Amino acid sequence: MRTPTAHLGFGLLGLLHVSIARQVRLSALKDTTQDRIEASSWCDRGCYEAEALQTYRSFDAAAPKVEVVLANDRCDGGLTFIEPDGWQAYGSGLAVFDGRGDLVWTPTRWAETRDARVQSFDNALYMTFWVRDGDSDVGHYIMLDETYTVVKEIRPGGGIYGDVQSLLITDDGTAIITIDLQTKRRSRTGASTRHDHGSVFQEIDLESGALIFEWHASDHPTDSSEARHLARTQALPNGNTLRYGSESSGFVELSPEGQRLCEMRIGRTRHTAQRGRSSRVYRVSKFPWVGHPHTKPSIAVRPEGDGDEHEASLYVSWNGATEVRAWVLQSGPTADSTAFINHLTVERQGFETRIAVPVNSERHLRVLALDKDWRFLGHSDSVPRRG
Repeated sequence: MRTPTAHLGFGLLGLLHVSIARQVRLSALKDTTQDRIEASSWCDRGCYEAEALQTYRSFDAAAPKVEVVLANDRCDGGLTFIEPDGWQAYGSGLAVFDGRGDLVWTPTRWAETRDARVQSFDNALYMTFWVRDGDSDVGHYIMLDETYTVVKEIRPGGGIYGDVQSLLITDDGTAIITIDLQTKRRSRTGASTRHDHGSVFQEIDLESGALIFEWHASDHPTDSSEARHLARTQALPNGNTLRYGSESSGFVELSPEGQRLCEMRIGRTRHTAQRGRSSRVYRVSKFPWVGHPHTKPSIAVRPEGDGDEHEASLYVSWNGATEVRAWVLQSGPTADSTAFINHLTVERQGFETRIAVPVNSERHLRVLALDKDWRFLGHSDSVPRRG
């Protein structure tokens, strides 16, 4: 095991100093921002319906309903990654939204996720987040490329078993992870066990998975309360600050001068309403992200009016596709026809777009996706017009 380089010394111990320095810069925003967030929490208990999940016709998963309270062109242009508290009520817990509050992507493969970020590795951007290891109490991190394919799984090295709490990818192609260790100790009488928790930093080479460096917090006692507090803020590339409160469903983006520019809220679900509490955000962050999923657009046909097959609507969505600007409705005589014809082109409207099916369409329908330059991105499978 090699000695940590100078950059790692900064990466592990220096992170605490950087965090404290950043806290000083943010302290001017703390009082007014926290007041704004907590003052709005009264609305969480009465202003939203008990069921605040958004469902779709062409997509099986659900996502939190997001209300855009305030919008401003000065806000960061990245996507908003929302992780509600009480993930069981929201599916996997992670949902990505655009500035209009429309869903962009939510994972359907993992039952529980947290700590989503977009990080750079080998001159490319990857989405990283924590996933639970089956039914255990621990988990590990995964890296997804722009197609949402898992390219790496990051686990502790050196035989350590514990829950990975955070992941930071360095410019040197290594991953710095923090691990929450749990050890069991019996009491003197042997009648009970006690769980001791300890934190460990590790630096791991992402290509080989080799352990480079390890640091135990138990050997360097410190008060980490400031670091935990800072988890509720994010310094954005444009100089703004994203901030949220642990007792509120709202989050705001502030200018460097402390002006509130943008604000969103999530509504509470029946899961939280039955417990007499409002929805709360576990974590909110913003990152630039471009997704090109290897899946196809999803479509569903539903009858309209009195159910006459000549009055139907087609609903289309594409989970994770960030570049779609328009949809082209086509029809053909058979499902595998090579003679599909174009009927109409409609602008994408949020996560799911409704298209009225023309009465002169053929028996089978499909949809093409186009980007802002009208370039072809992909097409759906075909479905019967009757739905």
